[in-house]
Amino acid sequence: SEDLPEAILIYDEGDREVPTDSAARVAACWPAAEIVSTAGYDHFRVLWASETVLRAVDFLSGKPAGERELARHR
Repeated sequence: SEDLPEAILIYDEGDREVPTDSAARVAACWPAAEIVSTAGYDHFRVLWASETVLRAVDFLSGKPAGERELARHR
């Protein structure tokens, strides 16, 4: 696991397709993984929600985590 690159795991608390603890189980094996939780998007809408797209872009461009907060969609 020391050779694994940084990763971002984005999931929605209301996802009914994937258990909520899946991201935590992956992160337990992937020390460099960051978990980002959203609410109100479900399994598919989380993929194109502007907040999650922007967070993924920030991650891929090397912008430090926490500089942009995810809004809660309700």
